[in-house]
Amino acid sequence: MANKLLSELAKGTWDSGTAYTIGDIVDSAGSSFVCIANSTNNEPPNVTYWALLADKGDTGDTGVTGDTGTHGDTGTQGDTGTQGDTGADSTVAGDTGTTGTTGDTGTTGDTGTTGDTGTTGDTGTTGITGDTGSTGTQGDTGTQGDTGITGATGDTGSTGTQGDTGNTGSTGAKGDTGVGVQGDTGADSTVQGDTGVGGGAPVDAKYITQTPDATLSAEQALSSLDTGIMQVTTTTGVISSITTSAGISALISDKTGSGALVFGTSPVFTTQITTPVIVGGTAVDSKITHKSTTGAGTTAGIAHQWTGGTNGATVIATMLNNGNVGIGTTGPGAKLELYQSHIGIDTMFRLGGPVGDGQGQAIAFNTDSTSSFTEGAKIAGVREAAGAHGGLRFYTKGTGGLLEQVRITKEGNVGIGTTGPTAVLHLKAGTATANTAPIKLTAGTVNTTPEAGSIEFDGSNLFFTI
Repeated sequence: MANKLLSELAKGTWDSGTAYTIGDIVDSAGSSFVCIANSTNNEPPNVTYWALLADKGDTGDTGVTGDTGTHGDTGTQGDTGTQGDTGADSTVAGDTGTTGTTGDTGTTGDTGTTGDTGTTGDTGTTGITGDTGSTGTQGDTGTQGDTGITGATGDTGSTGTQGDTGNTGSTGAKGDTGVGVQGDTGADSTVQGDTGVGGGAPVDAKYITQTPDATLSAEQALSSLDTGIMQVTTTTGVISSITTSAGISALISDKTGSGALVFGTSPVFTTQITTPVIVGGTAVDSKITHKSTTGAGTTAGIAHQWTGGTNGATVIATMLNNGNVGIGTTGPGAKLELYQSHIGIDTMFRLGGPVGDGQGQAIAFNTDSTSSFTEGAKIAGVREAAGAHGGLRFYTKGTGGLLEQVRITKEGNVGIGTTGPTAVLHLKAGTATANTAPIKLTAGTVNTTPEAGSIEFDGSNLFFTI
C-alpha cells in the first residue's frame, strides 16, 4: 500500500455502493474498521475484508433535556349553531337544533429547539481482578473398591507329635482250616501217612498262580517284576510293574493334560499351564522372578509377551531383553512405547482419580544428574470449576524452586508469568531490570510485501502494518 495521509484514508460511514481499497477506514455501527482487501458491498465486520480498528464505546449519559417550546395560540371559537323552532304546544319542548360545526383547531405552536446532546462520559477503568476463591470442600469419599483376590494358601504346618498308641483290639475270628495235601502212603499200608501242612496265607511268597482252585499252573515269579506300582490285567491275571508317567496316566480316568509328572523344588516343565492358578510365596518379602532364558538373550529379542483375544491371537504387550516395553507394538524403541492405528485424535494415555477444584494430576520430569529423582519440570492438568472444567499448568525449576510459568485456563486464555489471564494472551509486567521485558522482537529484515496485522522490527524502527 502506498503511503497516504490519514485524512485520505478516512471514508466516513460505510456505504454499500462505494468501492474501498486496502487501508481505507470506515465507521459502521459505532465501530471503526480498516479495509484489508479491496471490497464493494461487503459490510463490516466481514473479517475477509475488514479488521477492527476501534470498537464502539459505551453509550454516554443522556444529555440535558432542552427547554419546552412556547405553547401555540388557542384557535378561534367556532360559530354557535342556530336555535331550533319552538314546539306547537308550549308545554312540549321543541326539537333540539342541530349542533353547529366545530370550529377549526388553532395551529400548533412551534416546537422548541432540542437541547444539545451531553458529552459522552469517560469509560471507567477496568476493575482489579478479584482474588482466587478458596478451594472447595473435599468431595465425598468414593465407594469401597472390590475386595482383592484371596491370597495364596499358606504352607502346610509341620506334622504334630505322634499320638499315644491305642488299646490292642480284640483277637479276630479264627480263619477256616486250609485243605491239607494228602501225604504219601506209608511203606506199610497199615500205617497212616503224615498229615499235610495246613493251608493259609503263604509267608514270603515267591510265586503266584494265574489259575484257580487246585490245578496249579502258569506260575509267575514275583522276582521277575521291577520295583514300582503293581498293575493287574483283569482279563489274564498277569501282574506287571508301572514305572513311567505314561503308564500311570493310562490308568487314571479323570486326569487333565498330558506329559511327564513333575516333582521336586526346581521342576522343569515341558507343557503349558492353562488353568488359572495363584503363584507366589507367603513371606513378607517374597518375590516372583521371571526369566525368559538361561542363555544369552539378544538385546532386541522378546523376553516376555502377553497375548489375548481368541486363543491368544492378539499381542497385548511385549517386553524386550533391553527392558523396553511396548503396548500395541512388538518392537518398542523406548522404555515405554504406545502404538495404535489412528482414525482421529485418540487418547493413548490417561491419568485419573477424583479431584476437587485446584487439584489434578501431573507428569514430572527428572533433572538430577545422579540416581536420585528431582522434579525439574512438570505439566499438570487441574480442575478449575464444577462440570469437570479443566486447564493446564506448566512448571519449571529455577533458583526460586519449582514454580508455575505458564497457565492455560478453561476458557483458553494463556497467561505467561500470571496465574489469572484475562485475555487470549496475557503477559506479566516487565521490570527495570535488563532482560525482563514482557515481549521483545528480534531485529530483522522488514517484509517487502506488506502483510496486514504484522509487527516487525528492523533494529531501529518498529512497524505495524494495517
